[in-house]
Amino acid sequence: MSPEMFATRFKEAREKKNITIKALQPLVGASPSAMNGYATGKNLPPLDVASKIAQELDVSLDWLCGIE
Repeated sequence: MSPEMFATRFKEAREKKNITIKALQPLVGASPSAMNGYATGKNLPPLDVASKIAQELDVSLDWLCGIE
């Protein structure tokens, strides 16, 4: 899983769900700076946060991580 792939899929899923990073942040328990890092492809979330993001965005974790 590359940070760039995660960022791309993260953006796509957020746009489909029509949810902002700011609105998603408290739902997944990540700091605003961490969420920004995931969105820009600078960092990858830990597995528990990635799983929460996938769940909130109604996508599979495999898809979000670019495994599929």
